[in-house]
Amino acid sequence: MRKLSRSDVLDAALGVGAAAGLVLVTARIGTAGADQRALDAVGYGCLVVAGVSLSLRRWAPVVAVLVAGGVVALYAAREYPGGPVFVAPLVAAFLLASARSRRRTVPAVLAATAGLLVTGLITGTAESAGWLPLVFVGWMTAAVLLGEAARGRRDRVAWLEERTRYLEETREREARQRAAEERLRVARDVHDVVAHTLSGIALQAGVGARLADADPARESLATIHRSAKDGLRDLRAALDLLHDGDARPAHHPTPALTDLTRLLEDTWASGTTAQLVTRGPARPLPAMVETAAYRIVQESLTNVVRHSRSPRAVVSLTYAADGLCLEVLDDGPGLGSGVAEGHGIAGMRERALAAGGRLEASPRPGGGFRVWAQLPIGDGARR
Repeated sequence: MRKLSRSDVLDAALGVGAAAGLVLVTARIGTAGADQRALDAVGYGCLVVAGVSLSLRRWAPVVAVLVAGGVVALYAAREYPGGPVFVAPLVAAFLLASARSRRRTVPAVLAATAGLLVTGLITGTAESAGWLPLVFVGWMTAAVLLGEAARGRRDRVAWLEERTRYLEETREREARQRAAEERLRVARDVHDVVAHTLSGIALQAGVGARLADADPARESLATIHRSAKDGLRDLRAALDLLHDGDARPAHHPTPALTDLTRLLEDTWASGTTAQLVTRGPARPLPAMVETAAYRIVQESLTNVVRHSRSPRAVVSLTYAADGLCLEVLDDGPGLGSGVAEGHGIAGMRERALAAGGRLEASPRPGGGFRVWAQLPIGDGARR
C-alpha cells in the first residue's frame, strides 16, 4: 500500500474544504424562487461530490472534470438553488489544463460542458436555455486558456532553471579544464626551463673545474652565472602563471623564434656546435606556434647536450604558407634510455599537439637522432 505523501494530504484537504464551502454557502442562499427545489439529500450529495472531486486534481484530473460536470448537470436538472457549485467544473477544467496537454484536456472539458448544456436545454426555461449555457461555455473556455497559460509559464520556468543549471555545470567544467591545461602548460614550461638551464650549468661547471687554472675558466664561469640568472628569471615567469588573473604580469615575455640565437649561443658554450638553417620567408607566427617551436628546439638541444654528446647539431626551420616545419638533427651515438624514460619527448609531443600539429622523434639510420615537428597556422591550427 502506497504511503500517503504531503501532496495527497493537501489534495484531500482541498476536496474537503471545497465540499464544506459549497454546502455552507449554498445552504445560506436557500430557495430563490417557487420554481426551485429545496436542498435535500441528493442536493447536498451533489455539493459534496462536486467539492471532493477537486481532490483528484493531481492523479486523475480528467476524472475530476467529468465528475464535477456530471454532478453539476444533475444539480441543475433537479432545479436546486443556484450557487457556487457551478464553479467546481471551472476549477477542475483549469487544473486539468494546467497539468495535461490540450489533446487530453479538450475532450474531457467538452464532455462535461455538453452534459450541462443538454440538461439546460431539456429542463431549463427559455432564458436559461438561451444565454446561460453560452455564458457557461465562455467561462469553461476561459478556464482552459488560463490553465494552459499557467502550464506554459511553469514549463518555461522549469526550462530556464534547467538551462541555468546546465550553464553553471558547463562553466565549472570549462574552468576545471582550463585550470588543468594551465597546470600542464606551467609544468612543461618549468621542465623545459629547468632542464635546459641546469644542463648548461652542469656542463659549464665541469668545464670550469677542469680549467680552473686556465684563462678560459673565467668565460666558463661567466656562462654559468648568466645561465643561472636566465634560468631563475624564466622559472619566476613560469610560476607567475599560477597566480590569479589580477596578479602582475610575468617578468619575462613568452619565448619566440627570435630568441633562438641566444639558445644556440648557450649550446655552443656547452661544447656542441649548433647551426640554424632557415628556409622560406621568415615571418612572425601566432604566439602558440612560436612558443611551441621554441620549446621543442630548446628541449631537443638539451637532449643533444645531456644525452647524445654529439659535437654538432643542426636546427632547420621551414616557413610555408600553411605553417612551420622544424627539424633538429645530431650525429651522436643516440639518446639512450634516459630520455625514453623521461618527460622531454612526451612534453614536446604535447606541445605540438596543443598547437594543432604533430611531432616525430626517432634515431637516425647510421647514428644520431632526429626530431621533426609540423605546426600549422590558420584554419588548421587548434586555438
